Amino acid sequence: MSPPARQDGLPGLLRRAAHENGSSPQARAAQERLHALRLADPTALASILKALAEAPAPVVEAAADWLFQAEPDWELGLELTGAAGELLDLVAQRPGPWWSQGLAGVLTLAGGRPLARLLALAKKEAWARRVVAHLPPDYGLPGGLTPALWLARREMGRAGQARMRRRLAR
Repeated sequence: MSPPARQDGLPGLLRRAAHENGSSPQARAAQERLHALRLADPTALASILKALAEAPAPVVEAAADWLFQAEPDWELGLELTGAAGELLDLVAQRPGPWWSQGLAGVLTLAGGRPLARLLALAKKEAWARRVVAHLPPDYGLPGGLTPALWLARREMGRAGQARMRRRLAR
């Protein structure tokens, strides 16, 4: 498969960064260009996240791979933590399993409002529950619950919890 034709603007750069799942030399060059753009402009990450909301699914999936790469870019990690709300908005618009682990890492560091939003979304959305499942096992959620316990209680529902309390009280 040949690389996408050179297209102007951020959408074209994102498409090139996703070429062959981000593993081709052209894709790595585009990823380097996105990195340089991010370093040069403090608003670039927000622009990238907005452009991803409109991008085709393969581009979004490849972007998740390079945003949450195996060898972390600590500056990007800090930027993503600062943009946790925008990242959560993007994932809510374009959910997919490729976001779960990376988003959980960002929200672990961010905590606060973005984490509270995730938990509210997890009450209704399966993708958000997958992100909660990727939080560190000993991570303390509101109410002193661990992610596994929070998910189990959510799955049980109020009636199931009441039955469990009655059984334990006997």
